[in-house]
Amino acid sequence: MSENNINSNHNNITHQSQRRSPSPYNPRRFDKLAREECWNNAQIMEGRNPDRWRLDAVGNPVCKALNACRGPLCYQFDHIVPYSKGGESISKNCQLLQSFVNIYKSNKENISKDELKQVSPQLNFTSEVFDAIEYAIYG
Repeated sequence: MSENNINSNHNNITHQSQRRSPSPYNPRRFDKLAREECWNNAQIMEGRNPDRWRLDAVGNPVCKALNACRGPLCYQFDHIVPYSKGGESISKNCQLLQSFVNIYKSNKENISKDELKQVSPQLNFTSEVFDAIEYAIYG
């Protein structure tokens, strides 16, 4: 698999290590610890508070307060190996994806980062705009 492939770690996901129990109410859902580890493993957005901002798996800025919505700064926790194809709801199988990107990815495997970038919102916000957004969300 190419390095540019979003699922390049597919074969490296060990289901024995870092096993986390999925939500007892919904086994598809990542539990709180897996979601926190997934957030912490995402790339830090330079110049921004890492507790509030990260870059998703293809480089889109996402805001922690905007989980599971459909705006350009919203994100979802994505199963790298889709749940419908045997992927588990554990931190090693989790990545952040901007919501539009995750909806497009759906349960596809072996999809390239380049393809996902094409459906990404093309944001060119200045630092001042991010400051204003952060202030509006967090005060």
